[in-house]
Amino acid sequence: MSSIAQKRSSIGQAVAICGLFVAAACTPAADSPQVEDPPLPIADTTLPPPSTSPSTDTDMGVDRPETMEGTIGIEGMEEPMTYMLYTTRPGFGIPFSTYVPEDMVSQETSSGEGDAVRFVANFGGQLSENAFMNVYFFPEGTTEAQASERAAEVAGTTAPDPRGAEIYPWALEVYDLAEADFGRVGLGQHNGRYFYVHTSYPPVFGDGMGPRVARILDEWRWTDTGTGLRG
Repeated sequence: MSSIAQKRSSIGQAVAICGLFVAAACTPAADSPQVEDPPLPIADTTLPPPSTSPSTDTDMGVDRPETMEGTIGIEGMEEPMTYMLYTTRPGFGIPFSTYVPEDMVSQETSSGEGDAVRFVANFGGQLSENAFMNVYFFPEGTTEAQASERAAEVAGTTAPDPRGAEIYPWALEVYDLAEADFGRVGLGQHNGRYFYVHTSYPPVFGDGMGPRVARILDEWRWTDTGTGLRG
């Protein structure tokens, strides 16, 4: 096994273990208004090792390379970064693909509660479960009112950010987190099914997580249409 594969395997084990703790901690304390993301069974779906072979990403016949070289702006400086293709597994609620910085890992989960994928910071090889971007797809049949209520509960506030359309042009509503950590919850819809994007990270991660989350969202492509989040 190569050193990269060993590293990915170790990360996958760490993610699975950490995921169990996340699921166990999903019931909020009595004095906290914020609601955690739904507890879902953790699947071992860490990002794949780098590859130069093309991968058919969508039903529209769009091929996307497994890796992409680029840069990322951190503290006003452009630093080199390798981005790895993430594609939801067959049977996922609303399939999509995107590019994820190589220093983040993923957890993909599905159940009767819905479908979700969570991208977690792994800067310098150190997994930080409190710095993440979680994308949760509500079960089919969920109404906009129900989805909106849940998104507000996760954010811990009932007041949408009036700048929502500027922050997330694809979102129906955007809520800033009520807690001390940075982050927000953006509610969206694709082909009649609702979802939200929940980001949360301590202030110390601000310079690093912001650009990474933005890149993941910019590179997002729906499998059924080949379009971005606004498609």
